[in-house]
Amino acid sequence: MRHLGKRQADLVKELGWAKGRANKFYHGQHPYRREIVNELSKWLEISPYELLMPPEEALMLRRLRDAALDVAGLSAR
Repeated sequence: MRHLGKRQADLVKELGWAKGRANKFYHGQHPYRREIVNELSKWLEISPYELLMPPEEALMLRRLRDAALDVAGLSAR
């Protein structure tokens, strides 16, 4: 979450989560549930599948997708 400009404290404050719950998710100690993955991905403004892979890989995929859209002239910029 750090690379997206979000902190654990933001998760507690903005989504109203308990500190213990936020801590478990932040450190990957809580089981994945679809509702939670969807809530977190919406809050982080990323695709749900990006939460299920290492952050570096998700960032590379996002950059690759953006580059392909640029080449195709479909960029949202």
